Amino acid sequence: MARERLQKYLARCGHGSRRRAELLIEKGLVRVNGEVAELADVTILYNHGNYAGIEHYLPRLRFLHEAGYNVLTWDYRGYGKSMPETAPSPEQFIADARTMREHAVGLVPDPA
Repeated sequence: MARERLQKYLARCGHGSRRRAELLIEKGLVRVNGEVAELADVTILYNHGNYAGIEHYLPRLRFLHEAGYNVLTWDYRGYGKSMPETAPSPEQFIADARTMREHAVGLVPDPA
């Protein structure tokens, strides 16, 4: 049986959008088998490397998502759909990774 995220299930059952379901879960208003439900507390930043584009990695990303992880992936400059005039420097690769980490930190609820 395929796993389904709780917020997707709640939305499919007519309890509002996925985002609304996430808010209900975050507020502790959803119980599963008598236990207060929680959202995934692990987010994976997935930089797919320099082989092919992101679409090549969709099965792997789907597996991680269905296993209950939050997954944020991106094409860093020079790969995928971004084709610059010159090859990016190592510093630019690191800057891209830091930018995505900052973005992820802004998306993920603080576990404290």
